[in-house]
Amino acid sequence: MGAVLTLVLLAVILPLAINEAGELAPWLAKRLICWTAGQLGTPEARERYGEEWLANLDHVPGKVTKLLWVLGLLFFSVGLAKIAHFPDVPGFDKVVPFDGIEGWSGMIELVGGALVCIGFFSRYAAFICSGEMAIAYFLGHWAIVTSSPHSFYPVINGGSAAILYCFVFLYFAAGGPGPWAINQK
Repeated sequence: MGAVLTLVLLAVILPLAINEAGELAPWLAKRLICWTAGQLGTPEARERYGEEWLANLDHVPGKVTKLLWVLGLLFFSVGLAKIAHFPDVPGFDKVVPFDGIEGWSGMIELVGGALVCIGFFSRYAAFICSGEMAIAYFLGHWAIVTSSPHSFYPVINGGSAAILYCFVFLYFAAGGPGPWAINQK
């Protein structure tokens, strides 16, 4: 029984870890699964476990899903600071939900960040969050509609995070949330 448990650990846990490692890792993980399944007793068991384990390997969410979770949580935390005032941020102490541009942006960040994180209508939420970050860059950082716009360069106007959020959200709006999402919308 101990040898079978070792083989199962080698065939399931190790390939999942290897799959996170880089470009050659999926090939290496598949080879390890095939080798481990070949060590099992009967030919039927070898074939059955090999197919099952390889099918499980194709459903590993990987780095993209983890990026989606972190992106959603970070965005949610900004919305939480604006709307619920937790944690207390001095710049957000006068923000009221649905009142003014900061109130609306806080609601988009709170709801959109939560939806993106759990993968529920995350394509739509990511698209809206991407648009919000584009507007935040042009209105808040570049200040293009004012009589004295700030510098265009993100390193000078402090808009690097807004640009990064915008394009990562746009990527998820186009590419989808990954296999661990509640739905694929």
